[in-house]
Amino acid sequence: MRHRFGYDLAEVVAWVASLPGLQKTVYEAGPTGFGLARLLRLDEITAVRVPSIEEETARDLVRSREDTRQDLMAARHRLSKLMLRHGLRVFGRGSVDSKT
Repeated sequence: MRHRFGYDLAEVVAWVASLPGLQKTVYEAGPTGFGLARLLRLDEITAVRVPSIEEETARDLVRSREDTRQDLMAARHRLSKLMLRHGLRVFGRGSVDSKT
């Protein structure tokens, strides 16, 4: 069964809900609809969903933490290389000794 839609998501949802039984639907915003319908029939399409606000917030927090950890490690490496160029070595948690 075919139907052409505009940009109203509520119209799409209402039409799919009016169909009998359990339905599989695929959306593609481009010219490849025929190939996409074939992939659906072959069960070659992976289902995806839009993450919730809470999930996306958690992802942002994890990404931010990892970025900050990498920035800190890079800053530590830059500082240790600078200190080595000036003849200083760092021991443990911040004690400094001169090579000379």
